[in-house]
Amino acid sequence: MRDSKELAVHEVHVVKKSGDGVPLTVSVTVGPYELGLSFMTSVKKAPRVGDMVRVTYEWGEDE
Repeated sequence: MRDSKELAVHEVHVVKKSGDGVPLTVSVTVGPYELGLSFMTSVKKAPRVGDMVRVTYEWGEDE
């Protein structure tokens, strides 16, 4: 099954930096926390804490 929801951004953490320490990639965690949904994106495209993002996810058995 597939569903799409708008969820609030709870945390944004830098996960990759360039050799001179410039942030390149961030991990974004969206809520509610029970779902534990997160994704990675570039710093330039990253939402801020409190922003709403649309997340599409799938679940069920693999075929």
